[in-house]
Amino acid sequence: MRKTLTVLVALLALALAASPLSATTIPIYVKAGAPGTNTGDSWDNAFTLLESALAAASSGSEIWVAAGTYMPTNDHGLVAGGGEVQARLRHFEMKDGVAIYGGFAGSETLRSQRNWTTHVTVLSGNIGDSGDNGDNCYRVFYHVGLTLGASAVLDGFTITAANANSGLNNGGAGMYNVSCSPAIRNCLFSNNAAVDGGGMYNISSSPTLTNCAFSGNSASNIGGGMLNASSSPAVTNCTFSGNSAGSHGGGMYNENHSSPVILNCTFSGNSAESFGGGMVNDYYASPSITNCTFSGNPAQNGGGPLVFDDGHHKFALAWHFMGQAEAVHAWIGASRRFASTMLSG
Repeated sequence: MRKTLTVLVALLALALAASPLSATTIPIYVKAGAPGTNTGDSWDNAFTLLESALAAASSGSEIWVAAGTYMPTNDHGLVAGGGEVQARLRHFEMKDGVAIYGGFAGSETLRSQRNWTTHVTVLSGNIGDSGDNGDNCYRVFYHVGLTLGASAVLDGFTITAANANSGLNNGGAGMYNVSCSPAIRNCLFSNNAAVDGGGMYNISSSPTLTNCAFSGNSASNIGGGMLNASSSPAVTNCTFSGNSAGSHGGGMYNENHSSPVILNCTFSGNSAESFGGGMVNDYYASPSITNCTFSGNPAQNGGGPLVFDDGHHKFALAWHFMGQAEAVHAWIGASRRFASTMLSG
């Protein structure tokens, strides 16, 4: 019996070794300026473009990206219209089942050896004149017509310098998700600009964001850091700082029955020209906010850092007749779920 068991174990080991699943553990390497064959099978032979690695990846793949700046080179079939510039339609697309990791020096043999704070890996929309964001990509990531779930992972990157200012492409400069819910970890969304949703715009999507930061993003209308419409992202251990909105929701704007779950997050130094420097929850949005801090989020026309509105803009009416809210006492007819959350003007 023992001999039979030994033979079975040996056969199982051989079968596992021969299984195609074992090949998925071999990373696809990306390193700007790599001197080798540009085949992605080692650091020396790394792809020099992230787009090349994404094209080569399939479900189960890991892409390891060394420190440097990478820009989109593919418009993925989008066609410019309404005075748009074709080159500005270039963007990255994540893939379901593919994990993309940044923060490598370019010599590591284990993923755990990377350090994304030291080896900064930038995905930039600045494809044109470095001093003019008017020719930047409309978006860094554009996820429409794709199937993306939690197995699509982006981890350890800075997403920056997109400018979604076109009449047709005016939202979600850093990342635009429609019916897509990828997992985003250890990422910084910074200095992206849009009409709506400067850093990220989610429509019917529920991405998971962990240990991320939204900083210095702007929207000329609503949702400087993030805009959620009919979406329920899980946002954990994230910071929203220095984001701005020309109208409402400097840090975050939630609308159309969105129910984001926001845990252990900080909203500080965000601003809005109208209401809700930190966050606005409108049109029956019902967030869950736990162990969060709102501090120093001014709104020029009242509402303090956090505004709830049941969809009929009663707060705006109340402010008109009753004066500016000094702090956070600005919710009307909306569900409110708070736990251990500190709120200040």
